[in-house]
Amino acid sequence: MGHGPAPSRIQILVVEDDPFIVDFLKMGLEREGFSVLVASGGQAAIEQFRRHRPALILLDLKLPDLPGEEVCKRIRAESQVPIVAVTAKDQLTDRLALFQLGADDYVVKPFSFDELLARIRALLRRSNVDVDEDSMVFLDIVLRPGARQVWRGGREVKLSKKEFDLLHFFMRNPARVLPKGLILERLWGYDHEVENNIVEVY
Repeated sequence: MGHGPAPSRIQILVVEDDPFIVDFLKMGLEREGFSVLVASGGQAAIEQFRRHRPALILLDLKLPDLPGEEVCKRIRAESQVPIVAVTAKDQLTDRLALFQLGADDYVVKPFSFDELLARIRALLRRSNVDVDEDSMVFLDIVLRPGARQVWRGGREVKLSKKEFDLLHFFMRNPARVLPKGLILERLWGYDHEVENNIVEVY
């Protein structure tokens, strides 16, 4: 998927007019390494989609201007971008109609973030977007343990094996003070004969 860390580049357009849900989704998705665009109405959603071409759209069907169904139909007419419809229980009268409009999947409010995330990842994989499930993000650092790659501010950083392991350990314990003894034990092993200042050196 081009250069740079795939997860930080994968853009999701959240179309939702409830600020509480927008904050909840934005926080969760950004924590998972996605980049989030927001539109609070149908017209804005179509404009955002045309301008940014996100990898996936999370579309609430109940919008203040255009109905979500209409937004779905218009976007589907010009793109095969995966669309996850978000519906309230009482709106879900005809699932078939939803798929006929062009939605790829749907979630019913209230939904769990983990369930939504699993559906998003499945759809992105199906549309061949390189989504790395074990990516970790902290501020502008993206780390992919599986590929042993690190980016900072969108640029790849080359690290030695031990430097990578140290950073990985720190990112698994963000904003925590880690005792030197614990770092030595986890990265160099219990009985490894190492110089006392090895942590500082690294």
